Amino acid sequence: MRSSYGYVAGVGGIGSGILFRLVGNHTLGRNESRQALLTDSKDYCKLHIILHYVSTFLKGTMPVYAIGRVGKDENGRQLKRSMHCAGIDINCVSEDVHNPTMYAVCYQYPNGECCNISTRNSACQSVGEKDVDLFFDRVCTERPGMILAVPEGPGRTRSYLLGMGRKRGGLNVASVLSGEVKEFVESGGVEKTDLLAINEEEAESFVRSEGENIPDTEDVAQACMEILRKHNPDICAIITLGEKGAYTGWRKKSYRSPAMKVPVVSTAGAGDCLIGTVIAAILMGIDLFPGEGGETKKSSALDLGVLASARKVGCKDTIDFSMSTDSLLAFAAECGILFSEALQPFFRVEGG
Repeated sequence: MRSSYGYVAGVGGIGSGILFRLVGNHTLGRNESRQALLTDSKDYCKLHIILHYVSTFLKGTMPVYAIGRVGKDENGRQLKRSMHCAGIDINCVSEDVHNPTMYAVCYQYPNGECCNISTRNSACQSVGEKDVDLFFDRVCTERPGMILAVPEGPGRTRSYLLGMGRKRGGLNVASVLSGEVKEFVESGGVEKTDLLAINEEEAESFVRSEGENIPDTEDVAQACMEILRKHNPDICAIITLGEKGAYTGWRKKSYRSPAMKVPVVSTAGAGDCLIGTVIAAILMGIDLFPGEGGETKKSSALDLGVLASARKVGCKDTIDFSMSTDSLLAFAAECGILFSEALQPFFRVEGG
């Protein structure tokens, strides 16, 4: 069963960077000088990562558009080539002659956890409402689309895109960084969002934004959902919880898909892989929540996201370019994962 949406379009970060592997597992201090190993791992920005997996799993059955800017430089041209090869439409990714392509530095701890710093003065920050309008002027479709507004793009532009999605009857998907939560809430971002994808730290920021104390780790997701529902009773959220798996809540329903115990090379990009996989699954008509009798077999879009994320952490780069439905099936078989009939559309989808 296919969804009623006709396309995916997103605003967010398009860029690349480098990865340092830190010596010592303690958190990098504010005034600390620290040695690190410069690796050959490839780092990419959020919109590119998410749309890569959406396009990879949809296999050309639905157009996937990136809205943004890169610099007039080789880095930007290489990123556009990479996105195009993955099936992402880049006609609305323009070149900025004044600002360089976004660049990021990722720091990885010995246990595989990562943090990321990206350039604020980049072409991504020049993406404005006119870029969004240009997309809607060019893309004429009778069916509404899935709208994606994610970090490293300007907050005002992402909010504008969500507003356009609302007007056109689309499904609005958003993500915010911890430092953006206050502005996102105050600007009405929660009310404009149908599906919010965040991690545990960002969920804690939503709890703090209401002046609440942070509960025990297991209750952070539920506490965050209660706050989100105050602003938007119909909002759905996906909260990644690292080694504890991922949580989703909507109205009176909730579900936590447990993490898989696999060797970790790098967690960088794993959360974005999860949400990209979930988006693709939803667009194939797969429910975010498991059906009845789903205890022994994976049966939900969130389960697929957790599975893809578990495979991704075995890759040193933030995008696992070897990911496909076939490789995911093989990985699931290696791990002894069984699927219910509900997930068959994900693996049967054909290009064309």
